[in-house]
Amino acid sequence: IIVVLRAATHLVFAMWGAREIKKGKMNMFLIILITGLLHSLTEGLVVYFLTPIVLPDNDTLAITAAMVAFFGTFTHHIIDSAITAPILAALGRSKVIHIPQNFKLRRKNNA
Repeated sequence: IIVVLRAATHLVFAMWGAREIKKGKMNMFLIILITGLLHSLTEGLVVYFLTPIVLPDNDTLAITAAMVAFFGTFTHHIIDSAITAPILAALGRSKVIHIPQNFKLRRKNNA
C-alpha cells in the first residue's frame, strides 16, 4: 500500500507543475524546484505515516524511512529534470513537439 500511495502522490506535484507551465509566468527552474519539494514532501509524509502501520513498534524507523524517502525523492526529481529539460528543448527545436511561446527552458542571451 505504501508503494501505491507514493505513486498516487505524483498527482499532486504533476498537476501543480502542469498548471504553472500552462500559465507560462514562472521560471522553469523554479517550477522544477517547487515540484521537487512537493514530490519529496508528499512521498516522505506517506512513508512517515504508513511505516508504523506496516512495521509497528519501531518509532525511529518511521522518521528515518521518511527522511530517506524525502531526500532520495528530491535527488531523483532533480536528476530526472536535468535529463528531461534538454531532451524537451531539442524536441521543441526540431518541431517534433509543440512548445508554447511563453514556455522557456533557458535564459535569453543579453548580447
